[in-house]
Amino acid sequence: MIKNKLLLITVLLITSVFAQQGERKKTGTKEKDISISAGINLPIGNFSTSHLIGIAIDCAPTRHWFGITNQKKIAFTYNGGFAYYFGKKEMVSGYSYKYRGYTFLYGFGGVLYNPVKNAGISLTAGPAVGIYNGDFQFNLGTKLEASYYISTNIAIGPGITLMKESGADLLLAASLKGTWAFKNKKALVKGLRK
Repeated sequence: MIKNKLLLITVLLITSVFAQQGERKKTGTKEKDISISAGINLPIGNFSTSHLIGIAIDCAPTRHWFGITNQKKIAFTYNGGFAYYFGKKEMVSGYSYKYRGYTFLYGFGGVLYNPVKNAGISLTAGPAVGIYNGDFQFNLGTKLEASYYISTNIAIGPGITLMKESGADLLLAASLKGTWAFKNKKALVKGLRK
């Protein structure tokens, strides 16, 4: 019962963060509204003994600080998304055992730093929910990611994610992702329909 309430609170928090609209500066064609990232995550340390590769998708605002034409060195940002890690098989006392998949849902906020024209670094943290074997567990997490902008709306880069829930060891995963920024939400919908 408590786990279901925590999941509901987390989903409502993530929904309210993405629903808020702020004032936007007119920046001509340089402005981007949102970006979608997709990538591969590799569990590290103890996490790698029970889980294989993971897949991740997240969404973030980009506005005027994304890409080669970014205008700001430092900006506040937020993102939300999920990662799914596939469980491994192993032999225990002569019997085969398969770990279940692990799902990580998050809504993070933090800082984006663009030290040079075509690269950026972000550090975000916040609440999350871990789902394993049908159980929901409140988590805290953080992500450190770097992006190299290969164009005004496409970036690639590595990252590391830390996931922590009470009573469990810290889980770590390294990632490699690609990011696509959209000028506006209508362009995103149109791109996904093609």
